[in-house]
Amino acid sequence: MIEAPETLFLGDHLNDIIKGKVITDIISHYTPHKFTLYYGEPEDFIYRLSGKKSIMLPHKAA
Repeated sequence: MIEAPETLFLGDHLNDIIKGKVITDIISHYTPHKFTLYYGEPEDFIYRLSGKKSIMLPHKAA
């Protein structure tokens, strides 16, 4: 499990990489395991997320 400072660093790095990118391809159920949670059917994510633009997520203090 990663610690709080690592989550801030990784979150900033991820925001720098994906901010403004458009989702063009989705692979659901690539590696099935018990910790994957879906809202609806995994196959529907292709239609729900394709063409969406990623945004920067702000930090939330606990």
